[in-house]
Formats: sequence, structure tokens, C-alpha cells
Amino acid sequence: MSLLDEYNIEPDPRLERAHHEAKVVFAYMITMGLLFFATAAWGTLSYDGQFEYILGFPTYMFFITVELVLFAIVGFLIAFYYIEDTPLDAWRS
Repeated sequence: MSLLDEYNIEPDPRLERAHHEAKVVFAYMITMGLLFFATAAWGTLSYDGQFEYILGFPTYMFFITVELVLFAIVGFLIAFYYIEDTPLDAWRS
């Protein structure tokens, strides 16, 4: 049983929104890290003595660069359009 239920306290809607935003950001960060790790592992483990190149980069490094740009764009979209600024006195209204 949680303390909120035990003492019959309503959860603050600002904190509920903040917890949801934190879950989204952590899921984004974990996905980004796993994808970067998987791409780098694929590139280094498939090395057979000679790299293939795309635009002057080894193939796996090119894909990591593309992923970095895409994840930066998605991160900016999350920061500017999903995360909201809530005034501290919002619970009074």
C-alpha cells in the first residue's frame, strides 16, 4: 500500500506529468544508447580486415553519424514540443 492511499492524499497533477515526461526521456535515452551500441558492435565485429566506406566514413561510423543527427532532431522535438513548463502555483487553479 502506498502512503498516498494510506493517508488519503491526492497526487499532485504536476508531479504526475513530470513522472510521465521523465519516463519518455529515459526511454528515449535507453533506445539511443542501445542503438548506438548495437551499430558500433555490428561494425567492429563484422570487421574482416578491410572496411567499406560511405562518404569517406567506415560504414558503421556513417550509420552512427546518421543516428546521431536523427536522435538529436528527435531530442529537440521532445524538448520543445512535448515537455511542458508548469507554473508552480498550477495546483491552486
